[in-house]
Amino acid sequence: MDAADALASREYAASMGRLMASGKIAAPTAGPSLVLPGGSFGIRRDRNIVADERGAQSRFAYAMGNDPASRQRAAQLQQINAQQQGETNRTMIRARSDADRTAVERGKLSLAKIAAGYDNKARERLDRAQSDLESAKTPEAQRTARDRLLALAGKAPQNEWALQVTPTTKNLDGSTTQGSIFRYNKTTGETVRVDEGQPKTAAQFEIGKTYVDGNGRRAVYTAQGWKPS
Repeated sequence: MDAADALASREYAASMGRLMASGKIAAPTAGPSLVLPGGSFGIRRDRNIVADERGAQSRFAYAMGNDPASRQRAAQLQQINAQQQGETNRTMIRARSDADRTAVERGKLSLAKIAAGYDNKARERLDRAQSDLESAKTPEAQRTARDRLLALAGKAPQNEWALQVTPTTKNLDGSTTQGSIFRYNKTTGETVRVDEGQPKTAAQFEIGKTYVDGNGRRAVYTAQGWKPS
């Protein structure tokens, strides 16, 4: 507002100078006073004189307001005020934008730190699980360590066991090849024969009947041997 105030002062002085130099109107001055007895409380001014002074002041103010330079000055002041207000608003908007951007960047940094912390902990857990698997001595310990490692890697261990049934067959030379039932793990390749040690006779198994082994696998016994159910 300093520039606007300075411009207003300069234009006011210039307008007054032009009006007084033109001789059309003079700046109002105080009229004579009448001193009566009784000191300062007795000072009064004639009503006509006061009215003339007020009229002169009104005419002077009207002339100042209708002076072309005064009107131009008023327009310039309005424009300057609008520019200054606009700049003030833009400065406030930029400040708010900077503050919002700073807050967003701080939030991103905080989230990145949290994510990095989770990643580090996850890697540490995977490393420990890998070490446990490598140091496991027994099949049970290896299975437990493997399942934990798969779970940490986002691959939850599943029951990947399947049955492989080989039926009993008659050979061309008249001999018989005994059938067998194996369980095998699709993930680890581990193979276990589930019918080992059992006599393979028709008297033991009923043809067409479904049997379930100790691990829940189902197979049908046929005249040709076992078939997965």
